[in-house]
Amino acid sequence: MEDKNSKIVILAANSQLGIEVCLYLSTFENVSVIGVVRTEVAGALLKRLNIEYKAGELEDNSEIEDVISNADLVFDLAAPSRGLLKDKKKFYQNRLSSIFNKMRKGSVFVLASTQAAFGYKEPLYPKLKYYFLPRTVYAANKRYAEKLSKRLILIFFYSG
Repeated sequence: MEDKNSKIVILAANSQLGIEVCLYLSTFENVSVIGVVRTEVAGALLKRLNIEYKAGELEDNSEIEDVISNADLVFDLAAPSRGLLKDKKKFYQNRLSSIFNKMRKGSVFVLASTQAAFGYKEPLYPKLKYYFLPRTVYAANKRYAEKLSKRLILIFFYSG
């Protein structure tokens, strides 16, 4: 019988949101969740919660590459915590290219962002608005990552 589980990979799974998402998704019988963290220490809580995880960097790690390449959905929660703007842009360029290179066609990528990056264009939220400029430095970085993701998706998934 064919495996009907949805395979979901949560990158930066040791963050507060990452832990919550892993816990929530692990309650579904038809969902297989694997958290990805940078170190074994970062995976300690996932281990205690009996959530499967892989520890290591995205680059040159065959276990993490296999997990991403077999995923139906890859959810990336990572964000650089410090550095100059050029360093943060390089972080996203390297990270997103690495992720997309590992993903298989037909899988889904989700980038965690922030409402402060763009705001809302829809009139459904009359008190919230679209932001011409991002509201914070963090939001500016996430806006950059969103735009970069859209460009890279076109390159990796629609070329060839």
